[in-house]
Amino acid sequence: MTNFTRRLSLFVAGLLVTTGLASTARADVVDCMPERARAMTDRIDMRCQGINRWFIAFRSNTDAAALSQMLSLLNSSILAGKTVKVYYNLDSASNGILTAIEIFR
Repeated sequence: MTNFTRRLSLFVAGLLVTTGLASTARADVVDCMPERARAMTDRIDMRCQGINRWFIAFRSNTDAAALSQMLSLLNSSILAGKTVKVYYNLDSASNGILTAIEIFR
C-alpha cells in the first residue's frame, strides 16, 4: 500500500466517522460519476452522470470541515475520473441530502 493510498484510506475513514456513517445506517447509497460540483457559502451540491437528482450537503446539517472534505473528495473524483459512493437521504423534493462521500480505487 503506497503512502498516498494509506493517507486516502485514513481520510475516508475519518470522513465516515465525522459524518456518523460508521455507526448509523443510511437510507440510500449510489455509485456516482460526478459531472458537476458547486460550492456555495452554505452548501455544496452536485449531479451525477445518468442520475436525475441533485445531491446536496447543507452546512447547517454538518460542520464546515466535513463540507470541505466532501468537496475535496468530489474534486479528486472529477480530476481522476473515478466513481464515488454517495450516501444520502431523500428530502421532500426528492433531492439527495448528502451524509457522506467515499472515493475508492
